[in-house]
Parts: sequence; C-alpha cells; structure tokens
Amino acid sequence: MFFLAAGGQVRRRLLASHNTLAHSVAAIGDQVEDIVSRYLSLLALINLCQAVAITIAMKLVHMPAPPVWGAMAFVAEFFPYLGGATMVILLTLVGLATKGDGSVLLPPALYLVVTTIQNSVISPVTYGRYLKLSPAAILISVMTWWLIWGVMGAFLAVPILATIRVVCDQQKGRLSAVAALIEG
Repeated sequence: MFFLAAGGQVRRRLLASHNTLAHSVAAIGDQVEDIVSRYLSLLALINLCQAVAITIAMKLVHMPAPPVWGAMAFVAEFFPYLGGATMVILLTLVGLATKGDGSVLLPPALYLVVTTIQNSVISPVTYGRYLKLSPAAILISVMTWWLIWGVMGAFLAVPILATIRVVCDQQKGRLSAVAALIEG
C-alpha cells in the first residue's frame, strides 16, 4: 500500500537502478496497481447496481424518498458490515416512524436480502472473474481480515489477496502453488 501511495517516484527509482530485483518489484507494483484500480472500479459499479436495486425495493414497499435510500446504500456498501448494519438500523427506525401496520420490518428485510445476494454471490464471482481470484479465497480473505482489522480489513481484503497472488506468481516455482490456489 505504501508503494502505491508513493506513486511514480518509487517506481522511477526502482527502474533507474540496474538491479533485477528492483525491476521485479516495479513489475509487481504495476500489477498490484492495476488490480487495485480494477477492484475499486468494480466495487463502485457493484455498489451502484445495489443502490438501484435498493431504490426499486424501497419504492415497492412505499418507503419515503427511495432514491435517498439508494444513495445511502451506495455509500454504506463501501464500509463492509458497518454500513449494512447502519442501513438496517435506519430502515427499521424509519419503518417504525412511517408504517403503522405489520410491514415495519419489510424494508430492512429487503435490504438484507439484496445485500446478502450481493455480498455472497455477485461480488465474489465478479471479483473472481475480473481480478483472477478464487471466489472462495475472496470470502476467506474478507472474513480473515475483518476479524483481524475490522471494517478496514474487510475493505482491504481483496487488494491484499490480489497482492499476495501477484507476489506468489512472480516467485516462479517456490510459491506458484499458492498463487494457483488463490487464482482458482
């Protein structure tokens, strides 16, 4: 992450040296940068699709301001687990305030259904296909890093996994089996 944050300065220094290891590190950095940018683009696209689904679902159950719920879902999904929990609480509170019948729990239930499908099926399959990562490895990585670092770990789990795959793949022979497991 520090390598990516430093931008082109570190890359230029590595390529200016005539060391083979430095060139390998620069190549790994380029691959990781590409993967992280694709990950963030896919994350935004998936969140946008989920926001549209939430907007439609909230309109169907007659919640006030469905586009606002969609926009909130878009932003909330950038914060794994915490964003979803916040949305469920807010939907429940607004449901209690605006609905007098037994449909109070319908908006949070719909949100949970859409989010569960997105987190358990759509995201792992999409990331697996476009980032060349195994969906099972993605789920394990997200759960592991969430337990270690919480919300930030869950957010960084896919880039970390992709970085591990790239580094293992560059180690021709020694760690290529690990890269093959992660790649799926």
